Amino acid sequence: MRTINIVFKSLYACAHQCGFCHVLHVPRNSSYMSTEQVKSTFDEIEGMFTGQRLELEMSGGEFTMRKDAVELIHYLRMKKIWWSSLVLDTMGVYLADESLARALGSLFDKANVSIHSCDAALHSMTAGDRTRFEDLETGLRNVFKFFPAVFTNTSLTSLNYNRITEIAEFILGARKSSPGKPLYCLFYIPVYREYGEANKENRFRLQGEDNAGFVPRAEALAILRAEFFRARTLLEAHGVPAILRDFNVPACLYDGITGSFPDSSFGLPNFTAASYFIDFAHPIAAGHSLDQVYPNTQGRSKVDACRECLVDEICVGLPLAWSQAGYRAIPIDDKRYAA
Repeated sequence: MRTINIVFKSLYACAHQCGFCHVLHVPRNSSYMSTEQVKSTFDEIEGMFTGQRLELEMSGGEFTMRKDAVELIHYLRMKKIWWSSLVLDTMGVYLADESLARALGSLFDKANVSIHSCDAALHSMTAGDRTRFEDLETGLRNVFKFFPAVFTNTSLTSLNYNRITEIAEFILGARKSSPGKPLYCLFYIPVYREYGEANKENRFRLQGEDNAGFVPRAEALAILRAEFFRARTLLEAHGVPAILRDFNVPACLYDGITGSFPDSSFGLPNFTAASYFIDFAHPIAAGHSLDQVYPNTQGRSKVDACRECLVDEICVGLPLAWSQAGYRAIPIDDKRYAA
């Protein structure tokens, strides 16, 4: 049976202002569902997906900023839902509150924690100088202590591309007190999206904004590749998988970072197209998909060299902004792919 995936953004509020975030420039205070609105949507989800397996991510913004966070997940857990997993997406800082971390850890199946820095200076640059690195450190330790399983998400950006190994060391250091806790370290290139003309899903955005400036420049690719290899080697020595996520990253760029290709192939199909998206602007019944809300196949182009590539038919090409940053398409042939 297929698992239904739902990403639920009950708020866009977040103390951080990371410029590479997929939630760019949304008003932080007006985009907030009330307690009763969230509970009502949980009721709808229960009715719509009875008998089907469900993975639900409580995302945002930052869900742990909500004063009713524990109340809401208690309510959700009372629903007759066949769970694949219930996931908390978080930047971790508010989980420095041990009582909050303990309460939420007993309700969720896993936490996805955003870790883009390894010291106070890098944290300040990344998060917009809005929270303390010490709280992130404590929050991450609490996540390992109280949640059943932990995923970390690290964006490979122009700010941290040469410090990925240090970030891996930081994550492993926080895990020391819970060495047996399941851990998966996920990495990704900032997902390029072009926001274009206002529509129902993105009407609150500042139009024309994107996060292409946070993608490491092409001349840094060799450093990034070496760093990713060192970080992956370190993590695997501790039994931790390190995976570069394939969010429609062109095959040649993925190969340039990992020296391999993703098992999932290159955006075939785009996994976000089959996911439900909920936020304050539209209910679950509308059936919005992530791909509608955050289209990531626009603003891309192919050069003549792409036509010689093995994955030409399914690769959506390089974003124009990445081409302007110096990235070049490098055709993948049968021999390279087989290797």
